[in-house]
Amino acid sequence: MSILTPDSVSLTRPQSKREKLLTRLWRLLCGSWELGPILIVATFFRVYGDRNAFFIDDQASMWRLARDSVTHHLLLASSNRSSLGILHGYFISYFLMPVAALTANPVWGAVETGLFNVLGVFLTYLFVRRYYGRLTGALAATLYAIGTVLVLYNRYIWQPNLVPPLVVAFMFCLYWGAVERRRGWFLPAVALLGLLYETHESSILMALPLLVALGLAGVKTLRWRDLLLAGLVLFLIFFPYLTWLVSSSFADIQILLHQSESSQISGRIFLFYAFFTSPYVSNPISFTGRLMREPWNFVSVLPNDPQSVLVGKTHLLGVIRGFLYSMFFLSAALALSGGVLIVRALFLGQRVGASSERQGLQRIVGWFKDWWWTIAHTPEKRGYVLLLVWQGIIPLFLMRSPTSFYAHYTIYLLPGPFLLMALFLGKAFRWSSKHHRRWRPILRVVLSGLTIMVICGYLIGTTGAVTDIARGKFDSSLNKPIYMNDVVSLRNAVQESDRVARAHGIHHIYMAANLAVSESLQYFARDISTPTTVFDTLRCLILPSQQVGPVVYLVAPYSPLAEILLHQYAQATLISQPARVGGAPFHLYILSGKPTTLHIQRPYTGDLSLLDTHVRRISSGRQSWMVTSWQFTNSEAPDWRTTYEYEFNATFAGKRRLTAPTQATQCTTTRLQAGDQLLAAFELTSIHVATPAQLALRTTYLELKPWLVNAGPLQFQTYNDRVVKARDLQTPKGTQSLTLPGTSS
Repeated sequence: MSILTPDSVSLTRPQSKREKLLTRLWRLLCGSWELGPILIVATFFRVYGDRNAFFIDDQASMWRLARDSVTHHLLLASSNRSSLGILHGYFISYFLMPVAALTANPVWGAVETGLFNVLGVFLTYLFVRRYYGRLTGALAATLYAIGTVLVLYNRYIWQPNLVPPLVVAFMFCLYWGAVERRRGWFLPAVALLGLLYETHESSILMALPLLVALGLAGVKTLRWRDLLLAGLVLFLIFFPYLTWLVSSSFADIQILLHQSESSQISGRIFLFYAFFTSPYVSNPISFTGRLMREPWNFVSVLPNDPQSVLVGKTHLLGVIRGFLYSMFFLSAALALSGGVLIVRALFLGQRVGASSERQGLQRIVGWFKDWWWTIAHTPEKRGYVLLLVWQGIIPLFLMRSPTSFYAHYTIYLLPGPFLLMALFLGKAFRWSSKHHRRWRPILRVVLSGLTIMVICGYLIGTTGAVTDIARGKFDSSLNKPIYMNDVVSLRNAVQESDRVARAHGIHHIYMAANLAVSESLQYFARDISTPTTVFDTLRCLILPSQQVGPVVYLVAPYSPLAEILLHQYAQATLISQPARVGGAPFHLYILSGKPTTLHIQRPYTGDLSLLDTHVRRISSGRQSWMVTSWQFTNSEAPDWRTTYEYEFNATFAGKRRLTAPTQATQCTTTRLQAGDQLLAAFELTSIHVATPAQLALRTTYLELKPWLVNAGPLQFQTYNDRVVKARDLQTPKGTQSLTLPGTSS
């Protein structure tokens, strides 16, 4: 079989099962030698250096849900919360559960995600080779295997990273029905569409190719049992998430409806499309950050981290960077050319109205009927229609999108751009082999040169990015406050805290966590023997009681307020600085409370005592805070996914400004211990010229536990927490407002 022609179905006598098996095995071993190297390269790029895989709040939540479902014998109704505020579907956590049942190490979840996308490369090869030929299939699989942006997505735990393999399988099913017009395609296609939605909600737009495939396949390919089973499968797929929707009074639906009202027309989708084909990124960790901040300028930003292997002042690196920049435009042009090829094949030569007697609307209707008849009787064109809907109609539809619209919302378009590039190159090679015998060698050289240049561009860009990640040569702080972290650094920091505690005979560890590490520290703290308290340190700090004695105190990177308060209100001795790949380290202290002569007051009836009747102003550089000092009077033991929260709502009052907008400070902790000190801070903004004279406070206590949904004998876990206790603190006079004077020292 020629490498340039599509695989065809044999029209000779039917083969026996044994003959079919031997034929397929022979084709696999001898007719697909290129598949082995492609899969090896794809695997290497997706698992090499995975110990430094991206692991922040989202990744910790997904892995924790999968692990908790195994250890607590719970089903899952959802995954983590999306950027829109709704809960994602459960598929990612079920996907992670087999590995989570075997190990508590999240690195293996990243490896599983990478290998799943290697399976996507394999499916791409089979799919494209079957319908467009061996050469096109090899090129499409190669570009999927080495595409820089796609590789970087595939290297860590995240819902969108599971979408491309599912999309390839979905399109395979659509071709099975619409192109080959074989029965049995509808049920797996509907099931895959349901899984795509449960992976990431934006994938619902893939229902458009399904509807078109129904029209192209015809009713003869559908059976009543397919329709009934498809309905049953969809019900089973959506049942867990439906239990959450009913339990939450369809809150997610209301959020989505509100988002649709704030939609606007923009061309960002085309920038995202070009971004997916780019052979380079500015930073291998925050590779979408530039795209979100300056969407119209990301193309001009080559790798810019001074530590990167692709950054330097040598002449060779200058040439390489110029080559990468030019390959960005070549890759985009090839993808566009593939789209033009499809449009040309579908519409070129189709005249409006075959009869001169037709006029106006009748002429257009007649043209459409003729065009549809041609499509319906040409398998290749039926496939082109599906590709056009997937890679053309959906992007046009996405020109109207919500204000909060990110590149990963369109990841279901992948690996479509690479397929278009491969389709154009494959068609060009076949065309050159059939025409212009005189110019054939030159055309072959030109096309081979273009192909090699594109592949080399992706290999250079992807190798550089993956090498930077594996060596830890990147700046992890670019997306603060949610800065990048990795599993090994986080786990080592927690284990180092435990080691120091045991070495010094200390029986408690406090962990001051910010948004980027809170979920992770809570997860890894479960595996150490020393009791821990993990709390939010954005505007709060918890200090141990003097009666407790010394404690080990771990402070997250980039926590300036915590460091300031720690040294002002406690005696802290720095023991070590657990390293963190790509950025500032953790700080590990042994801590003792400072002796104080402050008179303890009870402004509230229970819960909190006041250690200082004045609200003190603390400044660092251009930032200033007003800090209140409290003491816990109650104790609450740690429990699975249970947090305790004090919410302070403060209103400033001063001479130059009577009032300011209410500012909320939420202090969340996994444990309450009577006698511990709580420092709650309120940031001063530019409107506060002088120290506010007064601070009016309203305080609420909350206890939150996991939101479990019951459906008969089944119990489902969700990401959300439910408030099980809530009370507004009251003064002895029965009021909820407490006024404290401010001071600058």
